[in-house]
Amino acid sequence: SAGTMLRWTTALSVAIVVISALIATARWWRRPQRARLELPLAVTATLALLLGTGRGVSPQFIVWLLATAAVLFTVRPRVALWAGPLLLAIVVMTAVGYPLAFDLLRDGEHWPALLLVYRNVAVIALGVLLMLYWLWPQSSAGEGVRRDEVRNDGL
Repeated sequence: SAGTMLRWTTALSVAIVVISALIATARWWRRPQRARLELPLAVTATLALLLGTGRGVSPQFIVWLLATAAVLFTVRPRVALWAGPLLLAIVVMTAVGYPLAFDLLRDGEHWPALLLVYRNVAVIALGVLLMLYWLWPQSSAGEGVRRDEVRNDGL
């Protein structure tokens, strides 16, 4: 039923935030000097997971994801090499789904709904990939963390 689905979605959202906060606290407690590199990564990963597993992904929510990703890509530019194309695909699928194909979706066409499902899967994939990179940076996306630490201009 709709009520059961709402409870599960809410529980999943709370779990994502609580688990991310616990991980962040533990990591920053051990190495506080890395907070400026890890915070944008943690926030973008958590937001992507929240959006992808939430009840609905409105186009303005993708703008939130773009804003956090912009900060992330500034602080950790190598992440943009692999996360940027996925984020671009998410933006394009969102723009095609709404406003371009919204009338078709409302009229019962299947392809716009399928496109938005693919978009939601891509948002979840982005969140999972960023979360994995945050938790295991040496083995994720083919690069080590130290390469991103070269930026030392106060960001």
